[in-house]
Amino acid sequence: MTNYNIAKGLSNSCDSAVLSAFNAIDQKWVSARVAKQRFMTRFAMTMNFQLNDEVVNKQQNEVGLPSLKSKYLRETTIVYNDPAIYSKVDKPSEFLGGSIELAKFQRTHLRYGNSARRMGLEGKVTVGFIVEIDGTLSNIKLIKGFNGDCETESMKYIHSMPKWNPAEKDGRKVRHSTELTMTFKLAE
Repeated sequence: MTNYNIAKGLSNSCDSAVLSAFNAIDQKWVSARVAKQRFMTRFAMTMNFQLNDEVVNKQQNEVGLPSLKSKYLRETTIVYNDPAIYSKVDKPSEFLGGSIELAKFQRTHLRYGNSARRMGLEGKVTVGFIVEIDGTLSNIKLIKGFNGDCETESMKYIHSMPKWNPAEKDGRKVRHSTELTMTFKLAE
């Protein structure tokens, strides 16, 4: 098991204790399976912290307050981050503001390749990337191009993008593999 973190913590010391206990687990975990095929999954574990009645009663006597027990009940949640990358999702990732804002961003940030403009070349460049659960773009790769300068400008354009709205699957944010095609057409 890898990629785990504290999603909702109580305090640094309690969170550290939970992670230490979690790291010390010697049990072997069994992979999730569907039709005998193993796959990665995401899950959350909740660790509850509760002061015993003796400690609560001692504190009540020291400060002279009514029952404080509910104030001291807390929990820490560990979330296992799903490393899977999905291409089919319930709600796809999108540029902040949707296609209208994406078109505005493209008009101001995508440049025509110099050599393609000089030679009068037109065409399309497709770039693939992953939209992470925090909206950042990663694994940016050229899928298809027609001119080296336009491919370079397309890669610069994708790298300059702000965070996107992440994709959702089964009610949770997931990593999403997607593509964007840029059309290079000279003005008439």
